[in-house]
Amino acid sequence: MKYFIDSNIFIYAAAGLQESIDILSEAVSSNWSGYSTITRIEVLGYKKFSKDEEIKLFRMLSCFHECEIIKPVVDKVIELRKSGSIKIPDAIIAAGAIIHDAKLITRNVSDFKDVMELKLLNPFDK
Repeated sequence: MKYFIDSNIFIYAAAGLQESIDILSEAVSSNWSGYSTITRIEVLGYKKFSKDEEIKLFRMLSCFHECEIIKPVVDKVIELRKSGSIKIPDAIIAAGAIIHDAKLITRNVSDFKDVMELKLLNPFDK
């Protein structure tokens, strides 16, 4: 299984939510797991974290592939934005998951409701 990880999963894991910690453990031992550069921007730019939490987040991110926002991702973002109502950061994350043929791990499934080709996994939905 291939996984693409949304920003909120890293944030919840840093805050100690077990569902996020468990799914990141599963993802790190999968065939391939990554996240978008926009996720690194969102996660490390989050103002409410202490220095210790920032270090924890940096270490978590370093366990996965960072996927740059390359032309095929941009092209897919444009397509997604034209076909539905989705914010640009979410479209970048969705496009990355689609381009890498990976299941998107997110708690915010409603953010991606208009992206029919996207495979979603909500670790909090059990």
